[in-house]
Amino acid sequence: VYCAGALKNLTNDEASLRRLAAAGVAGVACDLARACAARATTRHVARLAAQAAGALRNLSGDRGALKPLEAGGASRALAALLVPFEGDADVVLHAARALAKLSLHEGTRRALHGHQAGLDALADALRASFDARRDDPRRSQAAVRLAFGLGNLAAGRDETRAALADRAPEIARLAGRAARDFVDDANDEAAEQLSIRLVRLAANAAITPEVGVAVATHQAVAILPEALDAALRRDCEELALNVVSCVTNLSYYALEGRARGLFADLDAICVSLLAVTVHANHEAVSEAARAFGNFSRDEDARRAMRRLGVVEALVLLLGHPARDVVFAAAGALVNAAVDGRDVLWEHKAHEELVAVVRRAGVQDLDLAAVACKALHNLLLDAATAGAAAEL
Repeated sequence: VYCAGALKNLTNDEASLRRLAAAGVAGVACDLARACAARATTRHVARLAAQAAGALRNLSGDRGALKPLEAGGASRALAALLVPFEGDADVVLHAARALAKLSLHEGTRRALHGHQAGLDALADALRASFDARRDDPRRSQAAVRLAFGLGNLAAGRDETRAALADRAPEIARLAGRAARDFVDDANDEAAEQLSIRLVRLAANAAITPEVGVAVATHQAVAILPEALDAALRRDCEELALNVVSCVTNLSYYALEGRARGLFADLDAICVSLLAVTVHANHEAVSEAARAFGNFSRDEDARRAMRRLGVVEALVLLLGHPARDVVFAAAGALVNAAVDGRDVLWEHKAHEELVAVVRRAGVQDLDLAAVACKALHNLLLDAATAGAAAEL
């Protein structure tokens, strides 16, 4: 135990870490972690596991050690520690920190892509750490890092998201509870950090339809519009951007999940996203416009969008300086122009769309094409035939 502790402390020094990495310490630490996971029988083994995980955490922060860590199977070795030592906050926290760092690099996270046992271990540890977050600050810290790592893994591969399919209700529950904590306590920084990571995990996992439908229709995520309002009000930009991205990804399933979960209150979603359209962060504005594009496939959503001024906002966004915002707004207007065209004419949508086509020209055919599609739908109504002469 003391030798392992010395190894952990030495790897915390940059010069010593590089010498130890060159000497092959990464493989030794991985083997030690695996041995502890296989023999988790005594308190001394738990202390040894904490030191091994701590050494791997230090090594994972050095780019030069990533190849040896990949070769040593560090990601799976750390995941294997989470199961037998679930009740040991130190082991879980050290392993979570290391896994969070390793999840940033494809080489070291590759071993966990689609690996059911490893992903289950991370998900179980996340749930246990989250549920114990009020009892021990180490549990809250571990939950933040485990959610971060799982979020990175879910962003990368379909096979990983598919392996998390059975966890979809749990992911929705955790994201919703973290968002509720954030809404209820403006001074709870831990709740904000947990919300950022868990909402991002839900957003990335939802890319796969099997997961996305289950998350979108879960009652727990109905809090997201309220969380977005609170994030904007408190100037928590990172959380606001993650919530908007999550709502955008979940909005793909608006037709399948009508009147359930996130879609139980369309007015609340529209009002919250509408506030984002005037945000300084153009990525957030683009995501909001994309979400409106997805929601606008539903007739009830289109009515709500017209009633609440969303259509007018989308027309205004056609003049936005960021190309991705203009593209997303024009795409949303393709669906919005299916009905209620009088509102679009009233707000001079035809003029703005023509201006987009002229600016895009042949240099940006994708943008010109989506603006032309919106114009086409706008001109379908015979009642607008006379007004079309204005073009």
